[in-house]
Amino acid sequence: MLEKIKQITLQNLRYAEQMLLQDVGAMSHAQLNQSRGGATRKPYDFLYECSLMNQRMAARFRGEDPGPRPYPEGEFPTAPEELCDKERALQMLRTSFDELRAATEALSPEALHQPLPYGQGQYSAFELVGFAVSHLSYHDGQLNYIQALDGDGAVHWDFS
Repeated sequence: MLEKIKQITLQNLRYAEQMLLQDVGAMSHAQLNQSRGGATRKPYDFLYECSLMNQRMAARFRGEDPGPRPYPEGEFPTAPEELCDKERALQMLRTSFDELRAATEALSPEALHQPLPYGQGQYSAFELVGFAVSHLSYHDGQLNYIQALDGDGAVHWDFS
């Protein structure tokens, strides 16, 4: 049963990955590099955040200390200028997904339920991957909204 839960967890992560990457792929650099209304972050910023979170979570799963977060507490990360490039952002995302998936796959089904330090608390790897899927889906929804604002009502997800 635990192995089945692990496989479902990994599949959910793959779905979130595919949806996010396909939506980024359907957007232009101009869309990804624009802050709207003066109060929003650029999509490149939250793609950078997703990559950082994936990498830090993977480190925890490997038993490593990811170190301090690379941005101040209570603030959102801002993508470095060199990552405000569609291909580089996609590459960072893909690499971070590969890391998170590999680290999750390496865990035994039993280890998925062991508590790990993360942020201010202790969470199982299963809970953390669930959070990652929710977090990625949240930001993918932001991309979908930006696409719609720009007149793109298409669904860009293809799971074949």
